[in-house]
Amino acid sequence: MPLIAGMGIAKELILTGRTIEARKAWDFRIYNDVVPSPQLMRRALAVAEELLQNSPVALRQARKAFRFKEAIHDGIDHDFELSAGCYSSEDRKEGVRAFSEKRKPNWKNA
Repeated sequence: MPLIAGMGIAKELILTGRTIEARKAWDFRIYNDVVPSPQLMRRALAVAEELLQNSPVALRQARKAFRFKEAIHDGIDHDFELSAGCYSSEDRKEGVRAFSEKRKPNWKNA
């Protein structure tokens, strides 16, 4: 997200846990397109059909061109590992329960 929306936006959303409206995410360039839920599959299939009209070799080469440098991949891997630590924590479970129960969470692993 920092590479797309910028470090400030990424920090704000990740550190606060705040969610944003689809329009705001669009403004931050987090998404390429925003469609109503009933149109989602139709839109995804239309994009896939468009891609299928292109040369497989050209698509493969373009994908290679978009790859990040190895250091960025390492950073993404590191970020994934850190995120995984959050997902397995008791605090995550408490956060989900608190959200469902519409109450403030009682964090235990401060």
